[in-house]
Formats: sequence, C-alpha cells, structure tokens
Amino acid sequence: MSYQHPSIRWLSDGQKITGYYILDRIEFPINISGWPLLHGVLRDAGDSMEMICRKPSEDITDAWNGAIVAVSGTVRAHGEKLVLIAKSVSLAGVGPGDKVLEKVVPHAPINETGYALELNDYIESISDPYLYDICDAAFSTHSDWFLKAPATKDGHHAYVAGLLMHTVDMARMAKQIAAANPEGVNRDLLMAGTLLHDIGKAYAYRLSPATGLVSEITDQGRLLGHALLGANEIRTCAKKGAPEDQISMVLQHMILACHNAGVTPTVLEAEILRQIHEINCESELYTEALSRTRPESFSEEVPALGKRVYNHGIVQWPSVEDCEQFESDEDEEE
Repeated sequence: MSYQHPSIRWLSDGQKITGYYILDRIEFPINISGWPLLHGVLRDAGDSMEMICRKPSEDITDAWNGAIVAVSGTVRAHGEKLVLIAKSVSLAGVGPGDKVLEKVVPHAPINETGYALELNDYIESISDPYLYDICDAAFSTHSDWFLKAPATKDGHHAYVAGLLMHTVDMARMAKQIAAANPEGVNRDLLMAGTLLHDIGKAYAYRLSPATGLVSEITDQGRLLGHALLGANEIRTCAKKGAPEDQISMVLQHMILACHNAGVTPTVLEAEILRQIHEINCESELYTEALSRTRPESFSEEVPALGKRVYNHGIVQWPSVEDCEQFESDEDEEE
C-alpha cells in the first residue's frame, strides 16, 4: 500500500485516505457487542481529528501515544467534526531526518535561530548579578532541551520550539511594560521571572524521540506540577546568602503565582507576569483556532479555552507607518 500524506485540514466527508499521522489520546472503549475499539486523535503539522478503529491490532498499547502511525480508512462527518473510521493502524517506523516528519510534526512558525539569539540577548540584558546567575545556571543546564521543546502537550504552543516562541514573545511584552513604568517595575526581576516561568517543564515533560513533541507527563510532573518543579529549580540555582535568599523567594513566588499554583500574586512583577502569560497563551489559542475557521463563522470547541471563538473576517488595514514606508520605497524605485 502506498502511503501519502493528505493534510487533515483539507479532508472531507467520504474521502478515503492512506497516510502518516501522530497518534495521541489512545483509549480502548468497549462497543455494544462487547468488542474493544481503538479511539484516539490523529495529528499532523496543521490540524487534528478523531479516529476510531473497530478491529484494532492487539499490539497497540498506551505506549503508542505520540508515535507516528500509518493509517488507512474513510473520513466521516460526525456533527460538525470529521472522524476517521480506520481499517488499519500500524507503527510507521519513521526515524530522525525522515521527510515524513516535515509534514506530520508541527513546528513553531518562527525563525528558531533568531529566537534563540534573542533569548540569549534577554538573559545577557539582566544587570542584577544575582538574577543573572540564576538564569545563567538554569539555562546552562536546560538550554538544548528548552530550544526544541513544545510549551504544552496539547494546549498552547504545542509544537516543536513552542516553548522558545512562547517565552521570547512574553519577554518582548515584559520589556515594553517595564519600559513604560520604569519607576514601579523592577525590569530585571520581571525579565528573569518571564524567562524562567516554564523552566520546570524540563522535569515535567518527556519528549518523543521520533517527533520531539511531548509524549507524556513524568511522575514528577503529575505529582508536583511544573510550577513547583520550576520553583525548586530556582532554589537549586540560587546561591545562598541574604540578598540571594530574598531574590530566590520572590522568583519562586512569581512562578507559582503565574500558574495559579495555590499562590495569589502579591508582588507587582508577579501580577504582570501572570497577565502577560494569560494574554500570550490565549492569543495563540485564538490564532490557531481562527486559522481553521471560515470568516464570519464560529470555530469548533477549543478545549483549552472552554468555548468556540468567532472569526469576524475584518481585514486589517495597513498602518500609517506601513503606508509611508511603501510610498518611500516607491519613490526610491522611481
């Protein structure tokens, strides 16, 4: 059988497909006849859809979560969603460097090298020696992992280098807010908290060797949560002493408050971090959902938002600055 890769986003009711996809959220419900079914979610670089296989292979286990599989079946409409009724599901045997990965594995829509350099610039911009040392120690330990990891398993920025994109975009916001209120906001403290707010995910997430996506949450992640693991990492990286202890405590507070981990923000920088985190996460979830939604219509339910979102379809006009730049470029050409 020849496997192609029809993009999930462009599938239609009744279409027969054979292709490679990432299989996730595996379940084995029992049908009315008492036979086990395979239920899961298929993903590619642009979208996802549910899948049901009525006669799954006995080889399929929870260990297949996050694996790339070869699938054949027929797409069926189920309400407003499409579901693949699969005839066969098998491991694809795809390894690093395989061209299939480019079409199947979602990547952050960024220049990863440029973002990595910008992340380093933000670290180097911290002038407080105690805050700088904590950031430097944390990123020296986790840099390679951090640059490639998704931000979540199946929520916001759930793609390769999603954590890098999420963190740098938040750092840009933090920089602007600190510049707008230089007397009230400690710029270095806000920047350090922003850069480190998700560092605990290095211990909470296990990445798939095949795809680089989050394959499962570790025992530490399930039992403690990435916010507490991040706070512990800051305490580990901080040197001991009077100023260091205070700085470490406030940074830990910022991370726990940012993720609503049983702590209410009582520090200005913690409140700002919590709000820019919420704005960045929800903006990305809206953007992702709207990219799959026709103008002047509602999206499917977005689980992470708990609602459907509306694509108003109103076109953004060029700014005055863009128009002036366009006119200047035309004058130069003449």
